[in-house]
Amino acid sequence: MKAVQNALRLLDIPPASASPGDAPSSVPSGVLREVPGWLDDFLAAARCVAKGSPGCEDLLAESVVSLTRLRDHTAGAIRRRPQLAQVDLACQAVDSMEQILRTLLEALSSPSPLAAQTCAVAAQRRLDVLAELTEEAAWMSRTALKFDGAESVEDVVNVLFAQGFEFYGASDLYGLNAAGLEELEGVLGARAPGASGLMFALHGVFARTMFDRRRFNDLVGQAHALLTAHADGVLALVADSVFEDDLRAGLLEVFDSCTQISMVLRQSHIPRHAGRALLDVAASLLEGPGRVLASMIMLASGRKSRPYAKLRHDDATAIVRAAQQDPELADLFQGLDCDLRNAQAHASARYEDDRLVMDLRSTSRAIPWDEVLDGTLQAQEALLAWQVALTAMLAGHGISGYGTLDLHQLCGFAGQRRMIAILLEGMGCRDVLVTPGPSHWQIDAGTAARSGPIFLGGLVTAMLRFLPGTADTLSLTVRLPDGPHSLGGPLEPWRDFTSHPSDSNEYVTGMIRASLMWTHNGKPYLPGDVLRRWAAQQALEAADRPLPARVRRMRELKALAAVAEDAPLHGALAAAIRAVRLGQPDKADQVFFDNLKTWRNTPVQLDLR
Repeated sequence: MKAVQNALRLLDIPPASASPGDAPSSVPSGVLREVPGWLDDFLAAARCVAKGSPGCEDLLAESVVSLTRLRDHTAGAIRRRPQLAQVDLACQAVDSMEQILRTLLEALSSPSPLAAQTCAVAAQRRLDVLAELTEEAAWMSRTALKFDGAESVEDVVNVLFAQGFEFYGASDLYGLNAAGLEELEGVLGARAPGASGLMFALHGVFARTMFDRRRFNDLVGQAHALLTAHADGVLALVADSVFEDDLRAGLLEVFDSCTQISMVLRQSHIPRHAGRALLDVAASLLEGPGRVLASMIMLASGRKSRPYAKLRHDDATAIVRAAQQDPELADLFQGLDCDLRNAQAHASARYEDDRLVMDLRSTSRAIPWDEVLDGTLQAQEALLAWQVALTAMLAGHGISGYGTLDLHQLCGFAGQRRMIAILLEGMGCRDVLVTPGPSHWQIDAGTAARSGPIFLGGLVTAMLRFLPGTADTLSLTVRLPDGPHSLGGPLEPWRDFTSHPSDSNEYVTGMIRASLMWTHNGKPYLPGDVLRRWAAQQALEAADRPLPARVRRMRELKALAAVAEDAPLHGALAAAIRAVRLGQPDKADQVFFDNLKTWRNTPVQLDLR
């Protein structure tokens, strides 16, 4: 078919080589906006070719030329942060468009209807991929606009939560953490415990909009493997309160830099005064978190032997440069520019309209402002990857929240009340009112943008870090579309619950105990039939354990029955313990023992909306 042959000939023409003086293409931000129009024009041309309509060859050729123009434009674009993610997404979209075009052209020239149908099925799969890319591009555009409007770290946190919920389709922190854990486990190739999924999901918002997402994921995996391989050294170091203070201060530098860079990104180009601020950010990232994390891994892995208390006073440039010169560590500290830090420290930098010029000891070095920005974002990318990896590694050893407790105060947020409001707003609530008291805190939220279960454990434990130690009780009222929902109870059992490893029996038992002590709309949050079924299942499973462990587990369950003031359950578990000790239940205890089997098999419905 002549029209198809001509289209393939046009498609195979290589792009013209750029002249040495030509400027690189700008970011192909409009490529994905052209996808719907191009698809309509191409499919209309393909139908004309299939029918043999007059002028079909010209229509098809116009579609091919439009695609080759987009392809050449994306191929010449610079992969540089913060536009790198947009460039990569546009390149993927154009590649999908080309594959769709080639597959449908093959269908038009297929020798049989069956062969044409096979090509059409393959084209539909590629159309589905293209649809996903355009959806991600729309999300990326919305996220970038929100970051542009962020004027404080508080605003940045708001954007991270809101866009994280949107991207993963999560309605609460449990869902966001679960989605992040699933993706993080694929990156690590291992189980990711605790709340590390939440951090990965939130940092992933940055990675998908301003960073190189693939590199970010690779760095998380590399850092986690290193930390796991040297776990003993890392655990010894994190026990040092001085190191934790330094790490917390370093993370503050990372979050502050997000706000500073967002202000730079609002400029159509980087003026001299913004360049000065950018250099300050680059230097602070190296001197703060870069120095701390480089010291950590080199001490933990035995590359350095001096105590951290002494190493922390060494020259930051020397520490980071040593890490960058180590083949195993080099990739993990890219973006931290020692020359930039030295130029800033020694006032040897000249700020020009389009570039930074540094006078070094033996030479001078000029860097365009766009490259300075790219390198600074690359440094952020690496440091946030380290934070995710360290959080996941420590969570595997039962350590949660390391280096981040009270970070909201250091970041200058509007106190604990504002952070709780941010948290609930990220979950869809509006008009959040937090009323603190000496020992009791009251929280009221306006109509949520969703209806569904309120998962008490995730909600309360997420707020714990923003509540003072003097707060003993909490009440929360949320108005959902189906009416108001009030939760309330003591905080102590939730604090105890979070102190246990997430994969331990103590963790699950602690969550049940805490839930038993709370109410939902004036009734027990955890209904009695739900507790009975769960406790019966646990007790009967414990019967297969060795004797000491068997009795210990049943006594834990009996203690929960006492908290719930459930006399039948308490009696049944006491009978089960006696039966275990005697070898078999006597006639009096058999009735209680049989109740456990009945409760285990009784269907229950848990509706906690």
